[in-house]
Amino acid sequence: MELPALISLKYSPYFIQAATIKAVQPLYQNDVFGITWDIDLSLLLEIRKRDGSTYDYQLNIRGNFKRDASGRILSWGSAFKIQKLFSNLSLVGVVNYDGTIEERSLQQLIGKDIYVLNYISGIKDDGRLRYQMWDIVAADRVVLQGDFAKSNESGYPKNYNPKAILDEYAETSSNIPSDRNPHFLNDEINDEDQDEFYL
Repeated sequence: MELPALISLKYSPYFIQAATIKAVQPLYQNDVFGITWDIDLSLLLEIRKRDGSTYDYQLNIRGNFKRDASGRILSWGSAFKIQKLFSNLSLVGVVNYDGTIEERSLQQLIGKDIYVLNYISGIKDDGRLRYQMWDIVAADRVVLQGDFAKSNESGYPKNYNPKAILDEYAETSSNIPSDRNPHFLNDEINDEDQDEFYL
C-alpha cells in the first residue's frame, strides 16, 4: 500500500540514528518476560539526534542457542543477533563452550560508532505513534536498512506496524479541516516515543 505523499514527508515507518557504544554488560541465563535467555547483552548507547544533542539509551540484544537434548550448543539459534552484532561491526567475537562471550570480544564493542533503527510498533494510549528500537545494529546505514528489509520479508519484527501511520493520519485528518492539519505537520518524534524493544 502506497502512503499519501504528505505522510511520507513527515512520518516514516522507521528512522535511523547514529550512536556510540559506551558500555557493554552481558547477562547469562537471564529471565525476562517469562523466558530464560542464554545471552542478554546490554549495550549502553549514546544516541545522537539531528540537532546535535545526545541522550543515553540501553539496548538489550537477547537470544538462545539451538541445543541438542544434552544441552550442547549446535548453532546460534535466535542468538544469531549476537553474531550479527559482531559481523556488522567487522569484529571477531569468541563464544566459549559454555555459551559465554569472551571478555576481550566484548571490550572491542566499546567506543564503536553504529547506526540504530527505530520502527513503528503501534499507537500509544495518547494517540501518538509508538516507536521501538530494533535489536540489530550496524556500522553502515545502508547495511542496517538492508537487514531490516530482509527481516521484514520473513515477518520480523512481529510487532512492526507501518499501518499505524495511516491510522494516525486518518485520526488527525478527521478532526481538523481538510485544508490544514497542524498536528500532523508539526508533530515530532520525541525520544520518549521509543520503548525498549524485547523479542
